[in-house]
Amino acid sequence: MDYLESKKKIKQYLLARIPFIRIETTETGRAESILKELATEINLDIMVNSMSKGTVNITNNQKIDESKNIIGVLDFIADNIKQKENQTFVLTDISDI
Repeated sequence: MDYLESKKKIKQYLLARIPFIRIETTETGRAESILKELATEINLDIMVNSMSKGTVNITNNQKIDESKNIIGVLDFIADNIKQKENQTFVLTDISDI
């Protein structure tokens, strides 16, 4: 699937508020670029977690949480979903799940 097709499919999922989207790719940077563009286009906060950086808002690169292990990240997500619905979280390093 090329860049534009991928972007269109991910946009459909985000707009439909699909609760779990799995993107399997070796091109993590490209996937994050698509997410960043879509976050801006559809005015959606997307939080991206990596074990090296913690959780950041992909639109403005603001660090949201320091957790760098899967249990801490899942706890952080659970706490945030209780406070505000329709949040979008992207986990990039999920080998621990």
